[in-house]
Amino acid sequence: MAAREKKYQRLAEVFENPTMHLAVARIIQEHSTNPQDVRLFALEGLSLQSRQDILDVGCGFGFFTLALKGRVKKGAKIQGIDRFVSYREPYLNSCVMAGLKGRFSGSGVKSIGSLPSESFDLVLCSYGLYFFPEIIPELSRILKPEGVFVTITHAENHTKELISFVKEIYKTLEIRAPRILPCEKLVSNFSDKNGKPLLSRWFEQVKQKEYISSLVFNSDSFKNLKTYLLFKRPFFIPEEVEDKDSVFDEIIIRLRRKLEPEFRITKNDSIFVCEKPLKNKSNHVEEKTGLLPLLQ
Repeated sequence: MAAREKKYQRLAEVFENPTMHLAVARIIQEHSTNPQDVRLFALEGLSLQSRQDILDVGCGFGFFTLALKGRVKKGAKIQGIDRFVSYREPYLNSCVMAGLKGRFSGSGVKSIGSLPSESFDLVLCSYGLYFFPEIIPELSRILKPEGVFVTITHAENHTKELISFVKEIYKTLEIRAPRILPCEKLVSNFSDKNGKPLLSRWFEQVKQKEYISSLVFNSDSFKNLKTYLLFKRPFFIPEEVEDKDSVFDEIIIRLRRKLEPEFRITKNDSIFVCEKPLKNKSNHVEEKTGLLPLLQ
């Protein structure tokens, strides 16, 4: 587990710079073929008016928290947890904008283990569980019996065109690279394909719905595509690749030629709405002994 955590820590560190992260979030929004915000789509149809004790795991800027505006009980309390303290101010600003009483913790997801059982009636997590799927049992534990857990994750075919393109460049340049890129391995930890069985161990009721979208770039938006790739660079160019700067430059040069008329990148997501948390102690023992193969 330690080696796994170290490997994904390098990927998580790309989110440490809020300014860059926000710029890329805006690029994704600008070039998305689906105009609806995925977080609003995730909450669509849910009755949350009575929810007042809320947790946002891997909260970042608080985009998911902001989507709660007008949907939960007036004066509801929400706690955001993230590993980067640099998100404290933007997250608390989102809480104010959403009309919620916010708190922020920069102690990361490991702190969830110290939270009281059955203490939240709504738990949120967007684009985070593939970094730490092992916390699913804890999320079930801290949720009240009538509580709801809503999580957003990438589909397995996320950025498949970009992945194929990068692999072809490695092959053409005869550069040794892993068969499975970091972005593929990360998403495989928790995706549209295995998310439901992973969650069903800890929640009696798990509903899944799909958010279909793509990112579309052309020659006029090359600068935005380059910024997006620079931010995502560790996901496509692993640490073990030699002369990473030259590889990245080659990717950019060759990708620019593909922008006529456009380059389309699959950006599909899955939403899981989980209810009726299971309190099976044998499941918790099994998790602690490392006997959950889907989480390895």
